[in-house]
Amino acid sequence: MQLDPVVEVAMRDLSARVNHGNGLVGIHDKRDAVETLQVLHRAGYRFDVETLCTWALANGFSGREVERLREYAEGVQQGKRFQLRAGRVLRPDIIEIWKRDAAQGGDA
Repeated sequence: MQLDPVVEVAMRDLSARVNHGNGLVGIHDKRDAVETLQVLHRAGYRFDVETLCTWALANGFSGREVERLREYAEGVQQGKRFQLRAGRVLRPDIIEIWKRDAAQGGDA
């Protein structure tokens, strides 16, 4: 199973924004990961958590990050409300940007 191209672009964008040394637990990294997954989910993009985690591990996320990513992805799919101490940062039109980049076959 492969990730939807828009989900993959979003994950590449996330990977470029986070500090991989923090294991997705720093307040900004957690916010970025959760917000990315929430935006995708609200826009109707569904993803298999195992496929998402496999992709992440193969694309520069550490095992510790993948554990957190799994927790966040499952929480988003279950409608969990996350307490994020840092404010939202993604642009309101980010889905359109990711869709355009996916259609062009490029990265965000």
